[in-house]
Amino acid sequence: MKDIVNGKLHLDLQLFLENNVPKAKEKSKLAVVLGVQDAALASAITETLNIQCLTSVIVFEILRGIIIIYSAQLK
Repeated sequence: MKDIVNGKLHLDLQLFLENNVPKAKEKSKLAVVLGVQDAALASAITETLNIQCLTSVIVFEILRGIIIIYSAQLK
């Protein structure tokens, strides 16, 4: 957990992403764009796994919406 807070890619997260994110069929194209809230973590993911990450207002709003809907479902 401290690695994620510090913007580092933990081995467990790395293995999860390697196993669950589709690979690009061509070297020049990236298969997916991953929305990440933390810019430092997004940079670490991109450098280590070559997965394009997006950190923008759109990502923050999508995550906020997920949290609101999820918390309403728990009540």
